[in-house]
Amino acid sequence: MNKPSPQQCSHVVWIVPALDFGGVETVCQESAPMLRRRGVRVTVINLGTEGRAARALAAQGTTVHTLDGSIRPYSLNTIRRIRAVLRAARPSLVHCRVVEANWLGGLAALSLGIPFVVEEVGVPRGRSWLGNWLRRMLYARADRVISVSRTTQAWFEERGYFSGPDGRTRGVVLSNPVDHTVYDRRYAAPESPSPRSMQPFPADRGAVVIGTVCRLAEEKGIDVLLAAASILRAKLDALDTHEQIEIRIVGDGPLRNALESQARALKGSPVRVVWAGYAETVADWLCTFDIFVLPSRTEGTSRSLLEAMASGVACVGTAVGDTPGLLADGRGVCVGSEDPAALAVALRSLSIDPDRRRSLASRAARFVREQYSPDAYIQHVISLYDRVVT
Repeated sequence: MNKPSPQQCSHVVWIVPALDFGGVETVCQESAPMLRRRGVRVTVINLGTEGRAARALAAQGTTVHTLDGSIRPYSLNTIRRIRAVLRAARPSLVHCRVVEANWLGGLAALSLGIPFVVEEVGVPRGRSWLGNWLRRMLYARADRVISVSRTTQAWFEERGYFSGPDGRTRGVVLSNPVDHTVYDRRYAAPESPSPRSMQPFPADRGAVVIGTVCRLAEEKGIDVLLAAASILRAKLDALDTHEQIEIRIVGDGPLRNALESQARALKGSPVRVVWAGYAETVADWLCTFDIFVLPSRTEGTSRSLLEAMASGVACVGTAVGDTPGLLADGRGVCVGSEDPAALAVALRSLSIDPDRRRSLASRAARFVREQYSPDAYIQHVISLYDRVVT
């Protein structure tokens, strides 16, 4: 194990709004043991209730404090409870991850004089003037402001969020990593079973499987995907073909009941919707997809999209965040956000063209393998932490 010098960050506290299912949770689970092996101890403050990721982190040996508290951005009681944990932990640095955790954790760290960084995963949507003022005030005092995509960083920089009282810019881009070996092994060995033989349950005979992996929340645009599915249904009915499409939705979240109600209109049609729920091992699902779709309204650098690209699946995404750049140069197909007609056209085009799917998937997998190494990510994180505390 690499022993930190007195000037290096030896203990970081991460503050997160929730620890259940999602990209931030996955990055936390994968990064904590890698940091520990390099001499950086991680403690996590979870503002929400205990979830799957909280239990997984604890099982790894990471200390997790679950507050079961309010994640409203102005909760003084939650700030007080965060301060109590920070006083006892005495960390070198606080790393606040996403939205309310940035406000609550940042204010707690600032009040105690502890160096802190905040992290944004996408462009804010629908924030009040008070929330925007608080963000601007806090980010000007943060030691660094991390964006997980260049698009997000550019949005904040254009509005002056990253300039502090000393005139220095505090913005830095740190994109989410993907361990491509988790996915490559399913395709690399000739003796490995085919993806179709490994699927959790069989698709209808001959069906093209379109899948997505996400939290079922408004910003992920699953309602747009279901609207596109209705358009596909009308198209297939008009053509009077025997084509079948199965849409697999892997994940859970607050909108599941409403989305399931929306999908009932497709019952009995050539377009079938399957609700897979939460999956411990996303790779087992990705290898069953012919097409991966990310219909988001807002994104930074989508972890789910990178995982799908790494697993050799043809990808369709919407033009938000870094998605257009990830899918450029023949690595995927990009359509406008909240445009179910365009999404239906893209999905239909790929569903009948397996050669094009293979070409897109091959380029995408090679790109992720070369650009998104977890080891490089961890080294960037450690370097950032060390620069802040020295």
